[in-house]
Amino acid sequence: MDNKFIITITDIKGSRQYNIHQFMKHILLYVLLSIIVVILVSFATIRLLLGEIATIEKNRNKLIEDYNRIEAINKSLDEEIAQKNNDITVIRGQLGHLEGFVGVSNGETNANEEQTNIEQLLERVNVARITAEQKGFTLRMLPNGSPLQHFQVSSNFGYREHPLIKKREFHTGIDLRVPVGTSVYATADGVVSFSKKGYNGGYGNMVKIEHAYGFHTAYAHLSELAVKEGEFVKKGQIVAYSGNTGLSTGPHLHYEVIFLGKRLQPKHFMNWTMRNYDDIFEREKEIKWQSLLNSISTIREFISMPIIEESEVKEME
Repeated sequence: MDNKFIITITDIKGSRQYNIHQFMKHILLYVLLSIIVVILVSFATIRLLLGEIATIEKNRNKLIEDYNRIEAINKSLDEEIAQKNNDITVIRGQLGHLEGFVGVSNGETNANEEQTNIEQLLERVNVARITAEQKGFTLRMLPNGSPLQHFQVSSNFGYREHPLIKKREFHTGIDLRVPVGTSVYATADGVVSFSKKGYNGGYGNMVKIEHAYGFHTAYAHLSELAVKEGEFVKKGQIVAYSGNTGLSTGPHLHYEVIFLGKRLQPKHFMNWTMRNYDDIFEREKEIKWQSLLNSISTIREFISMPIIEESEVKEME
């Protein structure tokens, strides 16, 4: 009986006994222990795998968040780049208009190289700026543009039959028809050399302005004077108001441009702008433009020179 292992099974039908050899008992015990070990190992492995899965899931979610954040940054950068490109396109167009305004030809750009594109754009901006400064300085010193904002030409410069005395004579200026009291503007910086009311030889109330390099402008048939003799004026400053004084057939402004005592065609100077800056050099060939512009350039460079401090003067001494 020592080598027997008896298993008794009892149910409603009664009890039954099975005799198992002791060796089988050990086998069953080992199998049972193996099953328990397998179950325990499997449970531990499952727990470990679940932990790894949770870690992987966490890392995956973090990678998705990083990807979404980078994607959002890339989208924002793409939008910013697109906006910058649009801005450059707009700036290039505006620069083209500016270059046309100051009379500078557009520079060629290489569309395949963005860096070169930007460098050339900056170079064009610098050229336009320098050109505008140079021409603007000249156009402040010499008569240019219209002394009125709105007008109609009633009589041009040159020979004509005088409307009152009915005699052919040389008209020394241009007559611009405007209502009485219209603002009259200086066409360049200068100093008022004449400002008087009265008949003044038929000119009526009159203002004359002396500009640089022998240029003068005259404004006649005025209703009121806004400046006095000896007063310095700037381009665009109101110097008088139009009228119908002196030998005049109706309200208008008589405007003259004078160089070294000689009357010049006012239209040439009224139409003189940065855009057609060089045209006047062909229209008024009697003026020594090259030497005049060289002199103006020298003055401009001198004005733009840095101020030397007293301490620096002492060091140079």
